[in-house]
Amino acid sequence: MDTQTRVYAALLGWFVGDGFASQTDGMESEKVQELCNGSLTEVYTLEQERSLSGMTSDVSDLCVLLGMSVLSNKAYDRDHAKAAYRKYCREAGEDGELVGKLLEDAPSNSDQTRSLSRVPIVGLLGFLFGERIQQKAAVEEAGMFSSDDVCTQSSLLISQAFALVFKDEAEDVPSLVRMLDKYASRQGLGDTAYLHTSKMPHGTTKQTYATVMLLQTVFAMLHAQTTFEEGISTIAMNGGNARLTCALYGALKAALDGPSCISERWIDEIFPSPALETMIKKQTLYKRETIKIEKLAASLAKDLLQL
Repeated sequence: MDTQTRVYAALLGWFVGDGFASQTDGMESEKVQELCNGSLTEVYTLEQERSLSGMTSDVSDLCVLLGMSVLSNKAYDRDHAKAAYRKYCREAGEDGELVGKLLEDAPSNSDQTRSLSRVPIVGLLGFLFGERIQQKAAVEEAGMFSSDDVCTQSSLLISQAFALVFKDEAEDVPSLVRMLDKYASRQGLGDTAYLHTSKMPHGTTKQTYATVMLLQTVFAMLHAQTTFEEGISTIAMNGGNARLTCALYGALKAALDGPSCISERWIDEIFPSPALETMIKKQTLYKRETIKIEKLAASLAKDLLQL
């Protein structure tokens, strides 16, 4: 699999994971089980509860905006990217209020999983411009949302995961985890035991980081060697932070296995949010086109790799 295909697969898997999980994000797992009778197989299964099932959120939208910022500047520019995120939040209105507040205030010192919402593009920066730029972007992107060390370390670690896959240095989950262990040791990022377990986390304590639980869920499902559909469905059934968790799992799974692992019927049901569509049409040649999520992933991968 060539690099462009891997990047395309990662972005498409990210968008599909986000859009699929739109129907359960923020729900209690018990509620999800009750609503879908233990089976969640389609993007629109719970559309009666979530009328906009399949629509992307800031999880995908900020990722796209970072990619567009890199294309515009032919480099990573923190201030340019942050300005784009702020414009997006204003365009999104009520849906962008939380992210907008996080961006306007001083970085929180608490656990913020949104620190991971741009890691595929940050990982690609490592492929394009080298590890130093990748690390700078990982720290600065995470720092827009949280000053917590765990969030910063997680952003560094998972952006490195994407960089390794894009460089074709990690061919499967075991080799990826071994390389991440070495990277974490070299960078002083602390214990990475949560990358090795095949058990899904259950319950939280005051000492449990939501970011760490998210990553443990993602890697447990990767270790399980299920299909893309089974993995996404299982994670989405847990509710909670389903969008970001499914997006991260979907991106890594598809980057490792290839875009063919993603169901065409799911791809066809995913669509960009109105705020993202407006932002794209203001800045690109898509002005008179309907933006299809598959084409967006393909064009973003191709254009970034031509820098």
